[in-house]
Amino acid sequence: MAEEKRSLGREEYQWLETLAYVFLQQSLFDKALHVLEFLDAYAGEERSDPQVLKKSAYAYLQTKQFERALGVCRRFLERWPDDKHVACIHLIHAHALLHLGRKEEAQRSLELYLSER
Repeated sequence: MAEEKRSLGREEYQWLETLAYVFLQQSLFDKALHVLEFLDAYAGEERSDPQVLKKSAYAYLQTKQFERALGVCRRFLERWPDDKHVACIHLIHAHALLHLGRKEEAQRSLELYLSER
């Protein structure tokens, strides 16, 4: 018998997003990523949430998963290039690139960060 996928209500989604925020504030990045990855998968690409992606990019950066941080930053910038948090994404992007030794690209991302502020 196939399992029926249960949908989350808006309150449940917000509760989980708040839980991820608390985990981030407590530097429990791995726990935050479990929640954020669930929320991102649950929402799907067409309904993805910029706040979830921003928090995910930050958590990946903090857990030294730099390639994953870059991927999330790219998704964010493709989907919401005019979002009010785009400067933050450029900064995370620059940090991840710098950690990967990609200094010229990091410099360009840092310049984008400064231009968005």
